[in-house]
This record gives sequence, structure tokens and C-alpha cells, in this order.
Amino acid sequence: MKRRTFDPDVPLPPGGMPPQFSEPELLCETCQRATPREVLVNCGARCGPCFDAYCRGAFAGQPTKPVSLEEAARKLAQFAGRS
Repeated sequence: MKRRTFDPDVPLPPGGMPPQFSEPELLCETCQRATPREVLVNCGARCGPCFDAYCRGAFAGQPTKPVSLEEAARKLAQFAGRS
């Protein structure tokens, strides 16, 4: 059940209106814009404009190709400085 009033013994702020509940804002994963949490949950951690761009394919990268275990081990050895 949603609470509709405040306790009578709690004083109101100077304007006389109870404070409005605001949804916490978090940062969009792509553009770092402050976005309401519910939007991020529904859009895969993206704000509305970034989600629309994602759906249009704007963030699509190059398709990845499968790598064999031998090739992955060779690249890892190169990265670690062993030839």
C-alpha cells in the first residue's frame, strides 16, 4: 500500500509542501549522462538516445572471428614478452 500522507508530528519544510520522491539517477554506460534508474534498467544501462542509437546499429563493431586455442596462446605469449 502506498503511503499518501506524512506523519502529523513530522514538520514540513519551509515551503509547506512535503518533499517529492525522486528516483535516483545513475550514469549512462555509453555517454555518462545522468539518467533515471528505471530508464537504465529498461534500456540495458543506456539512456534513451544511446539506446535508440544502439538499436539502429550505431555502436556495432567489427564482427569478431573465432580464435583457436593455439592462436590465443601465441598472442598471450607475445603480450607477456615471450616469443
